[in-house]
Amino acid sequence: MKKATRCLSVASIFLVTFSVNGLAADKKSANQSIEQHSMSLSQLEGCKPAMEQVRQSKKQGSSQIYTWTDEDGRVHFSDNPLQVEQNNAELTHYRDSEYAFVLKIKSTDGYYPPSYKDNVTAAIKKVSEVYEFYLPSSGVPPVTVNLTLANDHASYLKLQRKYAPSLGQSQGFYVTDLNLAAVWYRNDKQAYETSIHESVHVLNAGLFGFSPRWLNEGLAEYFSAMQIQGYAAKIPTPPWKQILSGTELNLSSLLKAGGEQWRARELQRLLYAQSYSFVQYLMSTGKGKQVMKQLLAHLIETRCQQESDIASVMARYPGGIAQLQSEWSAWIEHERYRTQSF
Repeated sequence: MKKATRCLSVASIFLVTFSVNGLAADKKSANQSIEQHSMSLSQLEGCKPAMEQVRQSKKQGSSQIYTWTDEDGRVHFSDNPLQVEQNNAELTHYRDSEYAFVLKIKSTDGYYPPSYKDNVTAAIKKVSEVYEFYLPSSGVPPVTVNLTLANDHASYLKLQRKYAPSLGQSQGFYVTDLNLAAVWYRNDKQAYETSIHESVHVLNAGLFGFSPRWLNEGLAEYFSAMQIQGYAAKIPTPPWKQILSGTELNLSSLLKAGGEQWRARELQRLLYAQSYSFVQYLMSTGKGKQVMKQLLAHLIETRCQQESDIASVMARYPGGIAQLQSEWSAWIEHERYRTQSF
């Protein structure tokens, strides 16, 4: 795939092409699913100088943080009185013990398919609630997700030309510096899953900045399968079971897989399945949950740094990486996974 060349910065555009994700779509389309991931730290709201001042003021006991949205749809946070006055900003309480999350959904023509907005809102808010359980109690940046639904192909292509002109055939993409997830509605199931998948990517970028590809995709795949029932939610029997059947799992290779491996069509579906299953293992077992908490805390702490020692965090699993792979493999082989409820 050719890289996007939008003038604002190639590094700020994240793309997912054609299929909803690597697993939920049929085999033909899944093999055509190619995501492009890159990021500049300057695109992260929490890594800009103004937010660094906010971090310092937080340490000094200040909790009066203001937010505003500029004419291009970018959300800003600051405690600078001059910026507050100039932008008619609204007060947002940003305390160490709180996680600030905002979800905004709109459509290109003002119309929403029946139940779409309610279902997607409930699902993404539930994702945020789950994240809050795993996130540390302090240092978590505010996150906004701007989700735009295009009800027809022409409207989606217009969004694509504006924000990701080099993107080929697709049905969803996200843009980090706008906190934007854009989705083409093709049918209820696809639109729902794609909306969650892309929104999780926006959440991950806002919270963690750089994150391991396996984690970013694994979380997006995991939550896109979420089913809402009233105030509860569940992750059903995983679709990765058949894909991983008969394959030899190599956790070290998965953790180290780079862009070249993820772009290889013959490897991509397997990488998606492994990432999804590994995240589900971590999210559904006692020792796995502890590692997930430590990992997310580490990513929050290092979000504005070029390098992050993920391997050292994963090695904290009792028995180390080798034991982690062994127990993950046994969990799959003996079908110890169950429908999860939240």
